[in-house]
Amino acid sequence: MTTLESGSTFGPYTIEGFIAGGGMGKVYAAAHSVYGHHVALKILHAKLHEDASWRHRFNEEGLVGTRLKHPNVLSARELVEHEERVGLVMDLVSGGQTLLKVVEREFQNGLPTIQALQVLMNVLAGVEYMH
Repeated sequence: MTTLESGSTFGPYTIEGFIAGGGMGKVYAAAHSVYGHHVALKILHAKLHEDASWRHRFNEEGLVGTRLKHPNVLSARELVEHEERVGLVMDLVSGGQTLLKVVEREFQNGLPTIQALQVLMNVLAGVEYMH
């Protein structure tokens, strides 16, 4: 799947920009076209969408994600379909940037040990909650 352009739509959401991509899909900043809620929208790659096991895995991620309520874990809101494709609507982190982008911008010489340990502790708290 090519990257969606700002202003294009996916279901009731208008794409505001590309955030990141990974092995399972691409994540966009988006806004609900009626309510204006700003969200992160993860869209499953087309090649994976065609595989029933990957589609099932993506759906499970969405179902589990709707139950997660923790300050260090992104919650899912809903699954949406558009033109026979599926997307997962999630909370949008303020600023819509990945940790890597923030670290590269704020710490040109790398993340200092104390801040790195604080980030790690927050990640571990989220993992503990999910476990």
